[in-house]
Amino acid sequence: MLRVAFRLGLAGVILLAGLSLTVAQDADEFRKLFRPPETPLEFWNSINFELDVGRNDLAAKHLRGLILKKPVDKDLLTIVDKVGLTPILRLRSIVKWSDDAKENKQAKADALELVDRTTAANRTRTSAPVRMQELVSKLLGTPEE
Repeated sequence: MLRVAFRLGLAGVILLAGLSLTVAQDADEFRKLFRPPETPLEFWNSINFELDVGRNDLAAKHLRGLILKKPVDKDLLTIVDKVGLTPILRLRSIVKWSDDAKENKQAKADALELVDRTTAANRTRTSAPVRMQELVSKLLGTPEE
């Protein structure tokens, strides 16, 4: 009885070890199925995904792709409208993007550029006189409005 239990336990351990090796080998294989990002929002989603799974090096490559795409303020504001400004500001707090010092330095510069451009676009939108006039007119409206 003890031998049977031992053999079953050993077989289970071997099976789990084999599965973990297979999963480890296929961990990056699924990335081949991803469609490369094209729009700034898709780039942001890719950056966010890679950061969530701990692949800062791949997030840095997507960040570089976003910066090279030179998104206009409208595209950056689309990202802000979807996720808010806080996740974009958090890019500054990432200490290590890559093991390669050159890539790490470039990613930090790209993160600062994205943060600066996004906050500038958001500041321009929120301080526009037309928008301020709309807000004041809503305050002066009737309570039903």
